[in-house]
Amino acid sequence: MLTASAQDAAGEYVADSHAFGERERMCIVSDRHASILRGTSIVYPEFKKNHDRLREVFFAMARAYKIEDFNRLMEDMDIIDKRVKPSTDYVYVVMDAEQRRNIVYMQKRECSCKRFQVDEIPCPHAMAVLDYTHMEAPKYCSAYYTKEYFKKTYEVSVNPLPDETTWDFPTKVLDNVVLPPIVKGKPGRPTKSRRKGLYEYLYTKTVTCGLCGK
Repeated sequence: MLTASAQDAAGEYVADSHAFGERERMCIVSDRHASILRGTSIVYPEFKKNHDRLREVFFAMARAYKIEDFNRLMEDMDIIDKRVKPSTDYVYVVMDAEQRRNIVYMQKRECSCKRFQVDEIPCPHAMAVLDYTHMEAPKYCSAYYTKEYFKKTYEVSVNPLPDETTWDFPTKVLDNVVLPPIVKGKPGRPTKSRRKGLYEYLYTKTVTCGLCGK
């Protein structure tokens, strides 16, 4: 609760923020009175309260045609809400859309989401760091994703097979009987009607009689 407890020499109200402090993911609910907004900006100067401004800048970026205008709006968005914060030169903290903290180690090519080191390609959190630092993404990708390695995959010739009538099957292979897999029935009554496709739900049509119209 944000309440005034005293008034200083400059005529400013001193709030009880020292007792409450600043906490992560803190939210202030008010009736948006001008005095409350003014007091909040004084007591919590670093509090994020510019989401309306952030929305305006975002849609302005979507309508920008020139790269100069886009870069200028991108700088404004970083000033309003910076979600990528460097811890060191190669360690970054990235906040995702669900406000979860992700630690990215660019030098080790690792991320706390494990996707960077498993796929060996920058995850969305690493891409946010690359965009923030203006670094080149291909340098942090595995060599297996390059065009050179793709060509090496097919540079070895594949020998063609002879006609099927000339194949020599071993006796132990011919004696094997391949049975269908054992399928366990699902609980409940089985469905009789087929599953409709997406367009059948979107474009439903009622079938009527051509004579009576019913």
